[in-house]
Amino acid sequence: MKIGRKWVIVLLAALVMAWSPVPVEARCDLSNENQCFQVIINHEEAYSLWCCDEEIPLGWKSVGKEGTKQDCLNYIDEVWGDMRPLSIQKKICEYEGRRWDPAYNRCIPVREGEPPLGPPVSMLKRWCEDGGGHWDDTYGRCIHE
Repeated sequence: MKIGRKWVIVLLAALVMAWSPVPVEARCDLSNENQCFQVIINHEEAYSLWCCDEEIPLGWKSVGKEGTKQDCLNYIDEVWGDMRPLSIQKKICEYEGRRWDPAYNRCIPVREGEPPLGPPVSMLKRWCEDGGGHWDDTYGRCIHE
């Protein structure tokens, strides 16, 4: 079963409330569509919603976007390109033999002359073909169709 992006965001908001040290009576009511919401983010770059007038839970910070619930959901949908936790993205990047660029917070190819950071390309190609894919030398990745 595939869960839509909107429901993942709402689920994260519910988890924030469940694990938040903020007192129960001060927690954000996500069902009230008419109140002001803000977009918050954690250290793993997971986005969620929170009420504007409530204290942000520990481990989260505001990204500066406020508005209606739908405005905030639209913003999150626009900026949250990769829903995997940041630590997982970095590990996959390392595993693929590329390097993490902290300036742009994304994975980039290793520069010419730099040693690869992960397994050799020959091993990646073999794993790719063993898994039923074909190796794309242009982008240095496995493609499954």
